Amino acid sequence: MTHRSPEIEALIRRFIDARSRGDFARVRALYSESDDFIAVGTREEDWIEGGTTLLDMIQADWDSVETEHDEVRHIHAFENGDTGWAVLEGDRTTRDGRTFRYRLTSIYVLEEGAWRCLHSHFSIPEGAMISRGDLTATLSDLLDSVGNGMEGTAARTATVLFTDIVGSTALSAELGDTQWSQVVAEHLAELRTAAVAEGGTVVKTLGDGGLFTFETGGAALRAAGAMRTRFGDLSVRIGVHTGDLVTSRDDIVGATVAKAARVTAAADGGQVLVSTTTAGIVGPSAFSFGPPISLELKGLPGTHVVHELL
Repeated sequence: MTHRSPEIEALIRRFIDARSRGDFARVRALYSESDDFIAVGTREEDWIEGGTTLLDMIQADWDSVETEHDEVRHIHAFENGDTGWAVLEGDRTTRDGRTFRYRLTSIYVLEEGAWRCLHSHFSIPEGAMISRGDLTATLSDLLDSVGNGMEGTAARTATVLFTDIVGSTALSAELGDTQWSQVVAEHLAELRTAAVAEGGTVVKTLGDGGLFTFETGGAALRAAGAMRTRFGDLSVRIGVHTGDLVTSRDDIVGATVAKAARVTAAADGGQVLVSTTTAGIVGPSAFSFGPPISLELKGLPGTHVVHELL
């Protein structure tokens, strides 16, 4: 007979507490190490088979766990014989102070008299998705300026990085044309320096923003990190995406460029947003990313996952 399971609910709360405290030994004890274990997540690549595989991955990445605190909103736990299951909704706060809603479903079995998790599914609900991506005048002008009059095109794969100053219209009015022009010139010069230092190419600078390409995702993210330290009093957003480009002379065009611009437009001031394509290429060992953010980018079909570069 199926009935509520206070024991499984308590197990889940122990898991959340152990994760927040960084107690990996306790976390490991709550998972089954069966080869039949499956963990899935929101992202396409979040499909892990085998409890030992999952636990080894968790242990390898334990020092980079971004969770500061989980607040449980609802837990519904049940059991029937030697099988149990649960549904959880909570709010996760990361170390940088950001909070997002998540849901977790899980299945449990009795192994040697103790409940062990055999399957879990972690997701960010549809209702938490963000609809963003309106282009500023600078980003729109940059996007319009590339790929004009192209002949003899050639395809290549590269990582695209856009930058944009947030609130530039108000700043220019406050400073006046002469001082604002000097501020922008110095800012763009520092962006060029950061890009070139990582082997990047300056495709365009227009208005108060820039468009750069890099041969590798890692180089682009290192440049983005360097650019972020050069912001000063300016509020600048950066977007990064990797894909195929069509090139001719010094211009580029294609869906990769358009998506990079939309990712940039979705960022807040002082934030670097990275597409899941680029984040997947560089991997979590070299760079630290925030939790996945699902976006609807204006003009682009479907939903898109991005990560904040921490």
